[in-house]
Amino acid sequence: MTSLQHTLPVADFSVSGLDIPLLSMYIAFVGNDPTPLGRDEVRLLVLHVLTRGASHGYAIARAVEEQSDDALRMGEGTLYPVLRALEQDGLVTSEWETADSGPARKVYRITAGGRAELSRRLRDWKSRVSALGSVLGLDPLAGRKGGLNHA
Repeated sequence: MTSLQHTLPVADFSVSGLDIPLLSMYIAFVGNDPTPLGRDEVRLLVLHVLTRGASHGYAIARAVEEQSDDALRMGEGTLYPVLRALEQDGLVTSEWETADSGPARKVYRITAGGRAELSRRLRDWKSRVSALGSVLGLDPLAGRKGGLNHA
């Protein structure tokens, strides 16, 4: 394999009929080192994680790290401001959950508006990845059949 050839595992995400190799595409462009995420990326990933069910902040961050094989990092300094903004925008709701042991924690749920926003963001992401792939000579959907290849 040349240094310009990438073979990635497929990590597909399905939301509202969209089936996008989102995480594989991101890792293809940034490499496999732990990557800090920007606010827009965190918004997208948080909304996606919450489609699987209610979750608290720490679990959201760990889900992203785990699903990306630790290639993506979601720091508290980005995650919690994004969660607050998503709540202010009506895309998620939250409530405090108390446990028999340990402190109370805030649990977040995606709203119908959040699901619509996620679908829009996934369409935008797919378009952007496709455009980047075209410029770079990559087939962005090749990841479905074993990876991205650039000879």
